[in-house]
Amino acid sequence: MDLKTPNYDIQDDIKLHDLLKNNDEEAFSEIVLRHFYKLYTIAFNIVRSHSDAEEVVWEAFKKAHKSFKYPKNLIYLQ
Repeated sequence: MDLKTPNYDIQDDIKLHDLLKNNDEEAFSEIVLRHFYKLYTIAFNIVRSHSDAEEVVWEAFKKAHKSFKYPKNLIYLQ
């Protein structure tokens, strides 16, 4: 890692969002890593199906990723 590469796991979600505005895909990967299990658990408690819960969460992440192009529409995940 060079000095210009951020250490993603120590950044807060707002900093990761700022990185995403500059098309930093690794920042989005960090957000997914942080929040997937929590969102999956919530989805599973609603739909009671592992595959459906996973699909719901991935769809949510796809929509969130798309919204990063339009920051005013972003709702933070925490």
